[in-house]
Amino acid sequence: NCWSITDNNSSGQTWMIGAITGESPNPALTGNYAYLNSDDYGSGNSQNSDLVSPVFDLTAYSSVTLSFKHYFRQYSTSSSGTLSYSLNGGSTWTSIQSWTATSANPATFSQTITALAGQSQVRLKWNYTGTWAYYWGVDDIQLTGTGGSPTFAVTPSNQSVAAATGNTT
Repeated sequence: NCWSITDNNSSGQTWMIGAITGESPNPALTGNYAYLNSDDYGSGNSQNSDLVSPVFDLTAYSSVTLSFKHYFRQYSTSSSGTLSYSLNGGSTWTSIQSWTATSANPATFSQTITALAGQSQVRLKWNYTGTWAYYWGVDDIQLTGTGGSPTFAVTPSNQSVAAATGNTT
């Protein structure tokens, strides 16, 4: 409900939620996850799509860490994945990391992102571009913060901020 998908080249070929089937190897991710399967769209088709988080108010937090599991599978040089953040609700973006080579299956990304702490309009974005170029699957996204009250964690499965006390806000 609060995550968005952007189709940057108006192809209708965007991120989906589910599980990639019919590929070898399939991502070793659990249950449903976010993915863009460029290979499934076939020869001659190109994708450029963003998976974008809701806006997070992190003003009360002195440390913020982003972690997730993923499997980026590339073909030649015709695909890339980029992770970015925005401090102004998505008006401008800063790249955190890019992938152009096949990762471990699954790989774990975990990084404290100092720039997010104390910010009120934080968004995260996963961008996949490819042309008949395998896929990128992303799973178990967690954004955790400390220094505020309470400590929080957010994942796409609960699609809201869950406080350490068990309350959902």
